[in-house]
Amino acid sequence: MINNNPNTAPSKRLMRITKGYDKVIYATILSEEIGLTRVRKNLQDSMIG
Repeated sequence: MINNNPNTAPSKRLMRITKGYDKVIYATILSEEIGLTRVRKNLQDSMIG
């Protein structure tokens, strides 16, 4: 499974395959690109479904 233990969490997998990956920096960049409204909507949708 993708997220059934700490070693298979998406951020851990990205750290293994992406040199210089930093979860905080990338999350900030992606949230700015995507927009917080869209991020919040996806969060709400995932909590409901």
